[in-house]
Amino acid sequence: MSFRPLMALFFFLTLGLIASAQEPVSVPATEPAPSAEPAEPAAPAGERIDVYVIPITGAINKPNLYILRRGLKEAITNQVDMVLLDMDTPGGRVDYTIEMMEMLAKFDGITATFVNPDAISAGSFIASATQEIYFAPQGKMGASAVIQGGGQDVPETARMKMESYLRANIRSITEDYPFRSDVLRAMLDAEFELKIGDEVIKPAGELLTLTAREAMREYALPDAAPQPLLASGIYDSVDALLDARLGPDQYQIKDFHITYSEVLAKWMNTFAPGLLGIGLLALFFEFKTPGFGIFGIAGIVLLGIFFISQYIAGLAGNEAILFFALGVLLVLIELFFFPAPCCLPCRASR
Repeated sequence: MSFRPLMALFFFLTLGLIASAQEPVSVPATEPAPSAEPAEPAAPAGERIDVYVIPITGAINKPNLYILRRGLKEAITNQVDMVLLDMDTPGGRVDYTIEMMEMLAKFDGITATFVNPDAISAGSFIASATQEIYFAPQGKMGASAVIQGGGQDVPETARMKMESYLRANIRSITEDYPFRSDVLRAMLDAEFELKIGDEVIKPAGELLTLTAREAMREYALPDAAPQPLLASGIYDSVDALLDARLGPDQYQIKDFHITYSEVLAKWMNTFAPGLLGIGLLALFFEFKTPGFGIFGIAGIVLLGIFFISQYIAGLAGNEAILFFALGVLLVLIELFFFPAPCCLPCRASR
């Protein structure tokens, strides 16, 4: 049996999938900030609010997309009143970012983000899709220009198309917030000048990254009281935030835990590109050697791990199915690649 046609097809399909993946990166900033006045409670005294705290950490990738999707689905099923994103991210994929923004916009309850401490690049867009944005004292948010995964600039036409769509998406979500749309545009578009009244907050030629103190600074509106530029408050922890927002003993944090399949998916995503490269190299060596041997098996296994890492987070709650499929796969490998030796009577009969 020859495996070379199948290996060649698998090789070129892999190259096509690699070419379609691009990621934006992030630019950090630093500055401490003070505490802020507590917000008004969300419900009358005596009425407890159920809260889901969903961690969004690391790069914005498919595992984080699955985590947020599962969290919002469980929140709806369990009639949870508020979803709080505990966020610390340097940025990530634009396509996953847009999906996460749309999911948050469709949730009927209260949505909020705790920037703890970074919501950079894609994180700033996701935070902007929630109704309320809070900061840790060292929180930073911004630097959201769209670039490719390797740090290169996106071609001009493609960049303009992506930025136009992102700005439209932001405008549709942030219509009720006076400054948010312009602030997000200043984080995305270096040529945009952010100006409120006579004060220039960000001149053209640079990207905006806000510290917690800067996000809490108030600006006047025509015929209205001054309002904070972006943040709803600055707090040291999630508990301090919820105490101020909802009132002590007026809320209950419902259990929401990251499953081990989601943890594994996030861990695998950190070294998946390396596995992909080693797997392709192993297949290249297999093409150069006669027959089918260890390089072919290693290449297929490594590429299989790479592709599984993109979807394993979506198996949360279906781990039994995963282990059953893994068992079947191991049995097939044993049958086809490691056949049992013949017994002595069998040899004698030959």
